[in-house]
Amino acid sequence: MAIRFFQVMAESPTFVGTHYILRSWYNSKELGKRRGIFTASGLAGTILFVVDGLSTLPIAIYGFFLFPDTPQITRAPYLNTHERSLVISCFQSPSTPLPRTLFFLRKMLTSWQWCGFVILWVIAGET
Repeated sequence: MAIRFFQVMAESPTFVGTHYILRSWYNSKELGKRRGIFTASGLAGTILFVVDGLSTLPIAIYGFFLFPDTPQITRAPYLNTHERSLVISCFQSPSTPLPRTLFFLRKMLTSWQWCGFVILWVIAGET
């Protein structure tokens, strides 16, 4: 509730200020249309959230029925018994961890994959 209070405190002057500016620039014949467009744009933004929510429903239903779970308990219809046992057998043998040495760290930090990842991460963060 506190966050909503501060949101309203910041939002209210913007709404009133926008109508003040509209009144300063448009005469009485044009003002109704301009205020209508301003108010409708706020309502259209709310409708977009509804559209986004409705568009995710089919994806959520797909995921609920077709997400494969873990290999030991999966009931995914697109995996046969052989494929399930193959995946389970891959995880039964312990893998050896990579050595964590300064050589390994230097090799990782100077690889093109690491540099590319960092550059893409920075670009994505800025957009």
